[in-house]
Amino acid sequence: RPDAERALAGLTRSVVDNIERVGLPAALTGPFARGDGATVARHIASLSAISAEAEAVYRSLGPSALDLAYRKG
Repeated sequence: RPDAERALAGLTRSVVDNIERVGLPAALTGPFARGDGATVARHIASLSAISAEAEAVYRSLGPSALDLAYRKG
């Protein structure tokens, strides 16, 4: 758990720094930005196996990520 928390903290810092540096939607990275539906599906399946609540959060944020990806081009 401590390793996961450190990793998440580092990821969160890099996301915030990237948003501050280049703004949105340019800061969007990851499977939504790449149009990688297969990875999104794997994320959903993995989250579903771990926590229905985590899956619901991911699914609820998906449309916003898709909107940013569209605006990013």
